[in-house]
Amino acid sequence: MGSEEVKKARNSGKRMCKKVLKIAFSHLGLCFLVVLYCLLGAALFELLERENEISICIDGRKEYDDMENKTLFSILDVILNNPVNSLAGDAQLIGVFEAFRNNSLAIGYDGSWCEGFDKVDGPMHEWTFAGSLFFAMTIVTTIGYGHIAPKTAWGRIMSISYAMIGIPLMLLFLTNIGGRACGHIPRDDEETNRRKPLMQIASKNEDGNDGVPGGIKALNGASIAQRGVKLRVSPTQSNEPLIIDEDNDEEDEEERRWDEISKVSIPLTVSLAIIGLYMVFGALLFKYWEGWDMLQSAYFCFITLSTIGFGDVTPSRDFSDPLTNFRLVVCYMYTTFGMAIMSMCFTLMQEEITEKFKWIGRKMGVVDEDEPEMEREENAHGNHSEC
Repeated sequence: MGSEEVKKARNSGKRMCKKVLKIAFSHLGLCFLVVLYCLLGAALFELLERENEISICIDGRKEYDDMENKTLFSILDVILNNPVNSLAGDAQLIGVFEAFRNNSLAIGYDGSWCEGFDKVDGPMHEWTFAGSLFFAMTIVTTIGYGHIAPKTAWGRIMSISYAMIGIPLMLLFLTNIGGRACGHIPRDDEETNRRKPLMQIASKNEDGNDGVPGGIKALNGASIAQRGVKLRVSPTQSNEPLIIDEDNDEEDEEERRWDEISKVSIPLTVSLAIIGLYMVFGALLFKYWEGWDMLQSAYFCFITLSTIGFGDVTPSRDFSDPLTNFRLVVCYMYTTFGMAIMSMCFTLMQEEITEKFKWIGRKMGVVDEDEPEMEREENAHGNHSEC
């Protein structure tokens, strides 16, 4: 008796575990995974960029103070060496003030009290947990507002790595939710009837129709005789249902061949290698043209090709220079082909991630072994009925 109770308890535990795993691999589980991934990214970006934000402020203020002192000495020098209200002196002063303005904009220091971070009246951190979470969401959704962007080397490396996984995951989530919502949209009767499988079951005991035994009703308003379907009726009377199959064997064979081709999958490492090689090519090109380091060039290539586009790193835009215009044309061509390659690789990665989850689900027993075959049959008949 005791052993039976233990066995029942174990079976109950297994059933409960399967229920939990089914939830984890369902639409709700995918939504939870995306949210968890964004929260993880927020914690990592805050850790990498928060302290560096203070360092950037201090360095910017120091550079600004040095430039301010130099500007004051330049103004005094102009005043002491030129008569009052002289045209030469005024021109020199204007040049000094313009240089001060341009250098201030280049430094980017906004006058913040750098020691006042985390204090009551001090400046606010941009890289808070909420700000980092918002930044992580702009990466995986490829929105990329650009109001906040990583400045550290590790922050940029993290952005590339985070997007490589996050973007396919978000695409998978959006496709899943969109397809789920699309399935609940009602369609008109004509469209529904047109998309029904060409198979009808009827009883032979009913009255005939258009010379067809069994009173088999027409599909989509046309009689079976008009559709030219050949019926093979057994002379033996029987109450068994009569099945009419209008499927073409050649079409079935073509579908089977297409299913075999669709089974071919590209490993995740191959997709990553394709993206990496194309990025390295672009990084070397822009490193030579723009004078950037390798990491900055690779960061620019990935943020551009993934359509995130923070705008914190941009190529030179001197449109009066013919060489610069040529480089911009090459940049446009590189971006166009790169976006196509990136889209292809992200789609392949999305499919690979989906197959990995299904494989894990089958190993854990929460996904039926015949489910992939059922899904292929549904896709063969129902892909065109989606939104």
